[in-house]
Amino acid sequence: MITFKGIVVSKNNKTTAKVRVKKEFLHPRYGKLVRKSSSFLVQDDLGVKVNDHVKISQCVPVSKLKRHKIEEIL
Repeated sequence: MITFKGIVVSKNNKTTAKVRVKKEFLHPRYGKLVRKSSSFLVQDDLGVKVNDHVKISQCVPVSKLKRHKIEEIL
């Protein structure tokens, strides 16, 4: 099971939240630090708020766009 740590960016309704996950890695050729981010729509059963740090993991598809769920609030 793949897990990520991220920040809640928005709260659409009471069961859906948008989480931004930041990634940093070294460029393979130039050795420069590259920063990228991805956003995921997640199933929220814990009742998180905007700017909460959360841990998310993959699960079976809940809806058309939700493929992750919130495991815990950090």
